[in-house]
Amino acid sequence: MNIISHTLKGFEPLPEKIISRLQPGYNLLAESRLGGIILEVEDRERGPAILKIGKSRCAEDLRNEVARLNFLSGRLPVPEIFIFIEKNGCACLLISKLQGTAGHVSCGTYSIDNIIQRYAESLQRIHCLAVEDNSMPQAISKIFSCAEKMVSEKKINCVEFEKATSMTPVQLLNYLEKRMGDVRENIFTHGDYCLPNIILNTDTTSVIDWGQGAISNINRDFMSVELSIRMNFGEGYIKMFYDYYHGETPNPELIQYFLFLDQFEKYQME
Repeated sequence: MNIISHTLKGFEPLPEKIISRLQPGYNLLAESRLGGIILEVEDRERGPAILKIGKSRCAEDLRNEVARLNFLSGRLPVPEIFIFIEKNGCACLLISKLQGTAGHVSCGTYSIDNIIQRYAESLQRIHCLAVEDNSMPQAISKIFSCAEKMVSEKKINCVEFEKATSMTPVQLLNYLEKRMGDVRENIFTHGDYCLPNIILNTDTTSVIDWGQGAISNINRDFMSVELSIRMNFGEGYIKMFYDYYHGETPNPELIQYFLFLDQFEKYQME
């Protein structure tokens, strides 16, 4: 289907500034039930590209991703921004498509040991970045506020939530709020550091999907790492990751804290 003639459900028609740059055709990569879509496209000027379109919460994530990509440009291998347009509550972000394969499907090209090593070393580079911009958001307060809103608007699947956490959403909110002061937020984190979000090629390990990037605690990213390694390679490779990550050691209690925080979005209803 020609992307120029394709109006996505619930979205405004694509801006002419973006339409004019795209070759006909696209490949749907992902679609979020919360108002986001990711397409693989061909930019007439720059070649292979990724088009992200979002509304409501997903539009906010795209706005955040643009800010984080501008901060990271020249510091880490990340996508280049071609165009960002926001109109009528809908955001469109056109970025470069990085060459290589995602970490979770790279076993045919690289050994698991090599993937895990590069996964760990790339995260260490992220955590070593100095952030002097006071406008950089802190993750916990933002996530907590979103969770409070979901609960007050009754947008949580309470049955599945309670099965996963053994608490009601209100009970978990109260628990997290009491512990919030114990969690030191002092480094730049990715926020969704899973294997599909690292791109490997021979010379470079790049990182994509920066919409959740924020100042937080190191265990925020360790939570994503452990879930992703467990799902893709198995529990035994988690220790290997930490052997390659030469820095602060994980705190299981704080990893659980961030896992609990993650449950509100996981069980959010449309």
